[in-house]
Amino acid sequence: MLPVSDAEKLVHAFMNSRLDYCNALLGGCPASSINKLQIVQNADARVLTRARKYDHITPILKSLHWLPIRFCISYKIALLTYKALNGLAPAYLTSLLPRYNPSRSLRSQNSGLLVVARIAKSTKELFHIWLPNSGTAFLVTFGVQTHSLCLNLD
Repeated sequence: MLPVSDAEKLVHAFMNSRLDYCNALLGGCPASSINKLQIVQNADARVLTRARKYDHITPILKSLHWLPIRFCISYKIALLTYKALNGLAPAYLTSLLPRYNPSRSLRSQNSGLLVVARIAKSTKELFHIWLPNSGTAFLVTFGVQTHSLCLNLD
């Protein structure tokens, strides 16, 4: 029989790495899509811990130190945003999050605001990025027009 520690390494190598791969792109996906991935993670956790199908999954995930998929997505996006804002990400990511520099002296000039270019609803949206803020996530649409939206990330 395979020891639990070895089984955990195998599940992490083959299953969790696939669940975690590019999951930042899933920000903004419908909950039904994310729930399918959550079902896979729950099944992995139950196999590892030999839990029954109807056992509550939250304590099992906590015992394995695994985040649910929706929190993994938020964490990955927050990490990418942090890296982009602190010069630890590639230049193409950093350039997508320009800092807000007001034309005159304002109290908000040093509060960590971002200027996000917006596009009109009538034109095609280029892409979306989710930026978590204080436990909540909101959608920011990047585009080509000069309309701007200021967001606080502190």
